[in-house]
This record gives sequence, C-alpha cells and structure tokens, in this order.
Amino acid sequence: MNFIRIVLSAIVLSLVFVSCEDDLTQTGSGLVGETNFNAQKYNLVSLTAKTEPIKKVQTNALSSYALGFNQDPVYGETSANILSQLRLSFPNPQFNGNPVVDSVVMLVPYFSRIESREGENVTYALDSLYGNDSYTLEIYRSNYFLRDLDPTENYETQKYYSDQQSLFESNLEGTPIHIENNFSPSASAVSVVDFESGKLDTLSKSPRMKLKLPAAYFQQHVINKAGSDALLSNENFKNHFRGLYFKVKNNSGTPSQAYTLLNLRSDEAEILIYYHIPATGVDEEDETGIYRLKFGGQMVNVFDTQNQNIPTGQDLYIKGGAGSMAVIDLFTEEGELEDLRANNWLINEANLTFYVNESALAGGEKQPNRLFIYDLTNGATLADYTLDITANDNNPNISRLNHLQPLTTEDGVSFYKLRITNYIGDLLNPESERTSSKLGVVLSNNVNVFNPVTVDLPNESELKRIPSPMVLNPYSTVLYGVQAPEGKELKLEIFYTQPD
Repeated sequence: MNFIRIVLSAIVLSLVFVSCEDDLTQTGSGLVGETNFNAQKYNLVSLTAKTEPIKKVQTNALSSYALGFNQDPVYGETSANILSQLRLSFPNPQFNGNPVVDSVVMLVPYFSRIESREGENVTYALDSLYGNDSYTLEIYRSNYFLRDLDPTENYETQKYYSDQQSLFESNLEGTPIHIENNFSPSASAVSVVDFESGKLDTLSKSPRMKLKLPAAYFQQHVINKAGSDALLSNENFKNHFRGLYFKVKNNSGTPSQAYTLLNLRSDEAEILIYYHIPATGVDEEDETGIYRLKFGGQMVNVFDTQNQNIPTGQDLYIKGGAGSMAVIDLFTEEGELEDLRANNWLINEANLTFYVNESALAGGEKQPNRLFIYDLTNGATLADYTLDITANDNNPNISRLNHLQPLTTEDGVSFYKLRITNYIGDLLNPESERTSSKLGVVLSNNVNVFNPVTVDLPNESELKRIPSPMVLNPYSTVLYGVQAPEGKELKLEIFYTQPD
C-alpha cells in the first residue's frame, strides 16, 4: 500500500513539474523554459535621471522619530526636533485622598540589541545612533492642537510635515519644562522604579532616554486636575495638555553629530508620576503609587537644515530626511517600448546599476548600505519587491538581496545594483498595455517597510508618495547619472533570450 502511494505521489509531482515548465515559456516574463534560444544583452540608453529636491515630507505617520543633529559635508547640518501628544494611561483617575507628587521621570526607549549577557549583567548596543556628540535638550509644553482629521480636506486624515517647525515653536510655552545640558544617548541599561509583582521595585531596563521632570509642574497640571473635565477622557486631556516638544540646541559653536531614533511608539515610552497619599490615621502608612502618561496619538518630526545645498547637474544627489531623491524615466525615445515588445523577448534579468561618485564626496564619510526603488507614478512597490525570495521579515539588513542589492565594492569601485526583472518583463510583454512609470530611488534604513507618506516635490507636482523609512535615514550619497565617465554611467541592462 505504501508503494502505491509513493508511485502516485511521483506521478503527481511529475505532472506538476511539466505544468510548471509550460508556464515558464510565457513571452515577456522573467523566466525562461525553452531550450532553443539565443542569450543576449540589451543596454537601454534612452533613459533620463535627475535629482529631485524634497520641499517637505509628511512626518506624522512614522514608526520611529529622529532627534539630534546630523552633519553632512555636502548638504549641511540638519537638526531634528519632535512634537508628540500624550495620553492618559487610564482616564478619569480616582485617588483615595489628595495625592502628593514626589518625582516625575520621562522614559523613551532607544532601538537597541543585546550584545552579551553574564548573569544579570547585560551589555547593549544602540541600533540607530549616528555620532555621540552631546547637545542641549529642552522639553517644552506645546499649546498647538494636533488634529486627527483635516477639516480643510473633507475631514480626511490630518497630515503634518517636516517643515512646520516655525509653526510649532511659535506655540510653545515661554519657559521649558526641563533643560538637559550635555545630553547624549547611552547604550547602558537604565534603572527604573516600577511595580513588580504588586510592589515597587528597582528594575533594569534596556537603554532609553531618562529625564527627571519637575514634580511641582505635574502636580499642578495633571494630578490636581483629577475629578475635572481635563482628565475625564483622553480627548479632553489632549486639548488640556496639547503635547511635549523636544528641541535640540547646539551650544558648542562647532558642528555636532549626534542623531538617534526614538521608539516613541513603544508602550514603554511614558512619563511616570510617582506620588503618595498621606495617611490619615496614626497607625496607617502613606499610600504610594504611579500615574502614567503615555506617548501616543499624533507625533511629528520637524527638520531644519542650515544652508542646505542640493546641487544640480548630471550627478544624482540622494539624501535622507527632507533631502532629495532620484527620478528615473525609462524608454524615453518615441516608439521604443512598442518596438521592443514586438521582439517577443523572454526576459532573464534586468537591472539598473548606480555607481558612487567618490570624487564628489568628502573623504571617509560612511555610505548608505541600501537604496530603495519604487513606482513613483503610482506610489507602489515593484513586483520584484513582492516576489523576492530572499525577503526576511526578521532582519532587514539581509532582506530582499536579489531586488535591492546592498552597496558593493569591486576593484575599488562602489555601486548599487537594483534588479527590476519582473517590472521590465511586464512592460515588454507584447500583450501589455502598461506605460513606463517614473521610478523613484531613495535611501532606506529598513527595506522591509514601504509605508508611503506624502511628499512635496517642487518639480514633480503629480508625484506624491515616498517610502517612510527614507525620512529617518541620516545618510546621503552622490551617484553618477546618465552622463558619466565610461563604465560608470547609469544604464538599464536587459538580459534576454530570443526564441527561434
């Protein structure tokens, strides 16, 4: 009986294999199944590539938020500040007496990983820290109300942008709640007094920003509001206490490099208000507790680049944040796309190779590891992104290596190779009615995330979306365009077979 099952399974697998072979002979696809063919290469030179500066980008739909200063020898110094709402851990708190605030601690986790562990001693490394200079960090209360819906856009989701720093800073209280001099993110574990098994204990937490805020301020503006409309609901509280603004200042007089990503979306991003309620009886003890404010709701990153210079010319200047991107147009000669479709090619591979212009960079600066290419016209990823078998959801550093090859150096020449085989195969299929889209090329610090956000491109008014990880990438690069030294020019290579 087992023998019969094995034979039947083999027959089924053989039929499946034959069926798959039949599917592999589709004209215009990225796969080849026939044996009679002539392998060839076609270099597409009818393409344009240009640098597109980014005027502003939506920053209230991000997975993390940047804080600090980033120095770029080509593009200048950028500062990153944050405005964030707070929410009540539980609305309408009822205290058994009159609570007295003892201390207040703000905690915002960094992105970190464990490097080693010996018993209870854990060594961490920060994943998203670029430079370790110190700076002054000021925490302000904001009086600007961040809406969820936009009444000027038929009550669609409200969008906030990277260029709204002046608007937000004109609505801050005159005096900061707290000033932290010589602030610098640390990879050390942090001690936090919190409840563990129903009692207060000192716990060791992963690396995070830890600031002590004034107790009297939160006594007056939060705890004393218990029982009033201000704490009745989170909607009421967001109007009463409209948020905190993180403002960085460089007081050193020299360029500062200290840029990190904050995990503000974490449930452990919070303000702990430690309080006690005085005992009323002789033999009674004070009641102690913690009331929590969570970071949540609307969060906005704003960027200010001093003397930002986005050069023009034949090279492609690509910078993260509210910087710049490359726009690629393929098949720009009239009738070329139709002529190529008539060839009935079978597409084996198609790739764009971008060479780094080392001479346009300041010596020694770190180059970004990944580029991201997408359909700029439709604001969507390419089919090659979805179909890449190397996709690794757990580690973006080794994910989608076929489609988005990391920075590679061979014989002293650095380049990025972006495979767009399926995209070109679909375009060249004789039955296709698609027109070539404009392609956007940006930096990315996480190729597993697309999450497009709205962007304002001054010279491309119909193009509206970019991948959100580009917003948080502090790096930049300069790439050769179409006009470049021989062997380093941008071109589309199409490897195909011509059926007999």
